[in-house]
Amino acid sequence: MKSLFSSILFLLICQLFFSEKIYPNSPEDEMKIKREHVFKFSKKPVLSINGDVITIKFETVGYCDVTVAIEDHQGNIVRHLASGVLGKNAPKPFIKNSKKQSVLWDGKTDKGHYVKDIKLLNVRVSLGLKPIYEKSLNWDPKKRIGAGQGTGRGIAHKFPVPIFASAPEGVYIFEGHGVDQLRLFSYKGKYIKTIYPFPANKIKDVIGLKSFKTIPDNKVLPFKDGFQTSTLLTSGSNGQNNKYYRAMFGTAATAIAINKNFIALGMQKINRLATDGSSGGLPLTGVEIRRTVKLSSKNRKKDQINIKFPPISMAFSPDNKWLYLTGYLYRDGVPGRNLESGCLHGVWRVEYGKNYAPKLFLGKAGKKAFGNKNNEFNEATSVVVDKKGNLFIGDYKNNRVQVFNSSGKFIKSIKVSRPVKLFLDPKGNDLYIASWMLPHNSMTKSKPVPAVLNNYGTLKSPNKKFVCKLPFVKYKSKWSKNQYGALDHNITIDFYSKVKKLWVITNPKKTGREDIVGVGNKATGAWPMGNVKIYEINGNKLKLFNDFNKDVKANVGKIKPPYFWRQRLNVNPKSGKLYVFESNKTRWFKAAYEVTEVDPNTNKCKVIQLPFDAEDIGFDIDGFAYLRLQYMMARYDTSHTPWKEVPFDYGEERSEVGFSNTKSNGRRTDLISGLPIKFPYRSQWHNGGFMINAKGDIIISMLINKQFPHKLGSGSGSNEVYKPHVYPGRILLNDVHIFNKHGQLIRKDVMPGTTHLYGVALGKDGSVYGASHRARVMSDGKPFNKQTQTIFKFSKNSNAEILSEEGAAVELTNENRPKRRHDAYNSMGGRTWFKGSDWLYGGTGFSGKGAGKAGGGCSCWNSRFKLDYFDRVFAPEVNRFSVAVIDSNGNLILRIGQYGNVDSQGPNSRIPLGGDEVGLMHAQYLGVHSDKRLFIADAGNARIVSVKLEYHVNAKIKLDELKAK
Repeated sequence: MKSLFSSILFLLICQLFFSEKIYPNSPEDEMKIKREHVFKFSKKPVLSINGDVITIKFETVGYCDVTVAIEDHQGNIVRHLASGVLGKNAPKPFIKNSKKQSVLWDGKTDKGHYVKDIKLLNVRVSLGLKPIYEKSLNWDPKKRIGAGQGTGRGIAHKFPVPIFASAPEGVYIFEGHGVDQLRLFSYKGKYIKTIYPFPANKIKDVIGLKSFKTIPDNKVLPFKDGFQTSTLLTSGSNGQNNKYYRAMFGTAATAIAINKNFIALGMQKINRLATDGSSGGLPLTGVEIRRTVKLSSKNRKKDQINIKFPPISMAFSPDNKWLYLTGYLYRDGVPGRNLESGCLHGVWRVEYGKNYAPKLFLGKAGKKAFGNKNNEFNEATSVVVDKKGNLFIGDYKNNRVQVFNSSGKFIKSIKVSRPVKLFLDPKGNDLYIASWMLPHNSMTKSKPVPAVLNNYGTLKSPNKKFVCKLPFVKYKSKWSKNQYGALDHNITIDFYSKVKKLWVITNPKKTGREDIVGVGNKATGAWPMGNVKIYEINGNKLKLFNDFNKDVKANVGKIKPPYFWRQRLNVNPKSGKLYVFESNKTRWFKAAYEVTEVDPNTNKCKVIQLPFDAEDIGFDIDGFAYLRLQYMMARYDTSHTPWKEVPFDYGEERSEVGFSNTKSNGRRTDLISGLPIKFPYRSQWHNGGFMINAKGDIIISMLINKQFPHKLGSGSGSNEVYKPHVYPGRILLNDVHIFNKHGQLIRKDVMPGTTHLYGVALGKDGSVYGASHRARVMSDGKPFNKQTQTIFKFSKNSNAEILSEEGAAVELTNENRPKRRHDAYNSMGGRTWFKGSDWLYGGTGFSGKGAGKAGGGCSCWNSRFKLDYFDRVFAPEVNRFSVAVIDSNGNLILRIGQYGNVDSQGPNSRIPLGGDEVGLMHAQYLGVHSDKRLFIADAGNARIVSVKLEYHVNAKIKLDELKAK
């Protein structure tokens, strides 16, 4: 009886779990490296020929990864034959569970053409993919990382320009814009080192840094918190679980203070760092330091009235016991409607090494608690502390600097016109004061305020001495509602050089979003002004000593950083050059009218103007560039200057094509014969990607037009009225189709049920690959990480489909729901099943459409995977600081990369890492040139990493020897 019950139970389980294809690996096992680390031949490759077919036989010692290619004598691959991990799940054409292999070549190229003379070719059999760090591309330490102010309501969430702090060893520059950077430069403007991202050899000394254990190997890695998962710092709006726009444009600091080896960063909280890249023996995260300001309720929602704002000025006491905080400027709202700006009237202090809340030390706390008595302020803007512990406080609207001793006792008042920034010369203790207009609401009727720097001498005998006019670009001395709280400018002074120097930065914004615009077919903007300039102070004159943008322009070509750190990378397989596609100031920053061409051999960069503002770019095996819109695709020959259109056989003539709604913020051109990919739909969002495989077939993801039916393509065989198949559990958001190189529709709706896609790809055998915004679910039924993506593969003619529990056009009922655990989860769709897929791989990328985290669930940040011509998937593992390399059967071959900052650039660099020497911080986008190079866009380090793709063992056989035999 017991035996009968067990048999029945077994049959029920089989029916429950095996009614459809079950993946060979558990979710945890998917993330396990499958190759054996044994890279030897037990029998070296030998060739035989039978007619046009050549057989390649070999045997390996272990179940390692093997790659077989046909190359010319210059190493250019003519046919990508096979690549993958040998063993029980070896991909075709390899034999499963065997170290003896026999691979056939039919004498054809990747494009399907017969080779004219095989004597000019070699067969290469390689064991063990071996990535090696090569160099940093498109990188200059002087390039800014913040693309202007971005959006949002005010300085509660972001900061428009970098902030400075001078010290005996040089000038520290901090900037945050989603990611964060703190770098040290010499007083001549030469890059020295990076403090944050933390150096790889010091991250263990950052006390209190969050960490997590990886799956399945249980490695302990630093954990990047916040909606964007883009920073390890916890002090700012990008490192907290804020709403998406605060994270996208957020920063870890609006104020910085340095004394001896201690560095304090402050915004929402304090972060404690040290000049050696550690946290200085103290916990990284300190207390909350923002102050709440009650704003007017007019035109504001209830949650927009009581807003917390950060300080813009901090200073240490000489013994580092106290940290003083002031400059609580607030600016919130929209000019002309509910803009409200001002500054609080007090100085707070916090015991630096402890987590007690800041206490009011001087002045008063309320928004209207201003005054003009000795112990009162009317907008306290800046604080500095001298060697004796005396505090100097800029009292902006009272036109004075108030001096107090360390106990808070009033010492002296110094008359000054509109003090914004204070500096103390450590040599002579002279007080330098910078003044300019702070366009607060209360300053609307104020007299013009010139931007000047004055030396007021010592505390004992203050005496005003004019130094210079501040060289701010487009400075407005009168009140203007469009100024960003006058934080569009920042300065510091080098007191340590023989000749004093003034460091200045001006935000490139003019008004609104005019940081860079495309007018007609020309790009204009103010970014040439928006970087650091160093001036020597000679008497009361300034002499330009160093302009950071000159070096940036010479080294990387493009001085403006990318919006949303979107750097889609594509390689021209014919030239090997890399193309960096960064969003311009087009509609919602989702398109670009220029692309940066990078020669990886010389590191030379060239900005190329595109014919129109495109949403995405790709290349085919012949080196033709494809530019796509929401509704149209065009093809260009890049060997011409400017690029020359290559018409589609089945295309249509079009005029004035472009992504943006108007010419004023985009670019237009006419097409001879473009490929219309969908009518009549136009979307202003990113469209999920496309790819051209080696045969020239094009896979394209599109946002579904719900006004069915509509047209797909054009011309004979493609001008089809299309209506997607609707089934229970299908969400109608994306659909994916395949066209041939002539522009004919050859396969439609190949990924039914997809929602947001972050890349699609088409394999040699017609299999399709995609990256879903849904997070992979582990064996316990919980998502691995709600902000990650899941890579999936559907074989050709597999009838695979994606089922969603929520949001479907037709509800997924219990009857239709698969009788097994769900594969993935996202708040937009709920539980999800990839029915009939070949394999899944989770934990990749960054999903801006993640679970409704922090009231968000939408982000313009995302990522892309790549498929090479061997059908190997290269997928960014943003949270693991790595790139996963997966063969066509879902076997994880290896991971490339580890945690590191820009000071880790190979074995001879300042901080070598060992292993592949690839240091990453926040790697989102990839470009791959098969068996040549992998390119990684690492936003966290503001660079593109070039990685050589080599092998542990290579065996080459010349085919002319075979012909001779």
